[in-house]
Amino acid sequence: MPRGVTAKTVRSFLSGGTDKVPKFLQNVTKIDIQKYTISMLSNTMQWRTDFGGVAEEVMQYSLANSTSNLNVDFRFRNNHFSRYQLDMIESSPIFTQLQPNDVIQNAKYTLARYRTYSGDDYLTNMSRILDTVGSLGNINVTQGNIKLEITVSAGTVVFFWMYTENGIDYQAKGLQMTFQNNVLTTMTDGYFLFTVSNTKLAVVSQEQAVSIAEDYVKTLTWNIEGKSVSNFTVVDPPLSVQMVPH
Repeated sequence: MPRGVTAKTVRSFLSGGTDKVPKFLQNVTKIDIQKYTISMLSNTMQWRTDFGGVAEEVMQYSLANSTSNLNVDFRFRNNHFSRYQLDMIESSPIFTQLQPNDVIQNAKYTLARYRTYSGDDYLTNMSRILDTVGSLGNINVTQGNIKLEITVSAGTVVFFWMYTENGIDYQAKGLQMTFQNNVLTTMTDGYFLFTVSNTKLAVVSQEQAVSIAEDYVKTLTWNIEGKSVSNFTVVDPPLSVQMVPH
């Protein structure tokens, strides 16, 4: 038994007869879980009626030792990985191997390992798109129905793959990885969950959509510091308009 990991912890970590969480940490993030004392902080299950009865499990773990203290959150939908979030409370994670200094290379390796972990075919095309990126910067690359957006801001780099068709980006049907100072801190995958059933969205024009939104804002009531605020006004024309199909 590795130091810092008790038999009780292992049983808890493998709750429900599955090892999907430790496999993700070991094989995708490459965090060395044998170097930590692991505690389950919470585990909840619900059925998302807004997603048609999808089973959603959310888990939070604490990983701690004398030099590093981390919290990791996981979400699984229909037993498929959906979200990973790392909170570095104290120090960076301890990894089982050296991490690449180049964040693009780090993203390539992480995506390849996730492809092995999940086995989803769409990750192969996402890897091919990322392979075309030679240097770091704010870029957009589209191949077929997959679009990759890379956003760089200070020490944060976001890689966002999404389904696109007829000039419309379906962001909910996407995969996103966020690196902070070259450490994977967030990863979400909704590509497997959603199906694009209607790409003919010109029934409502942009002008009509803006008008609907403006009328709706006028009906809102919002609580700010315990006080109810209403009778909002809107800027016309709006400062920005973005189409986000969901």
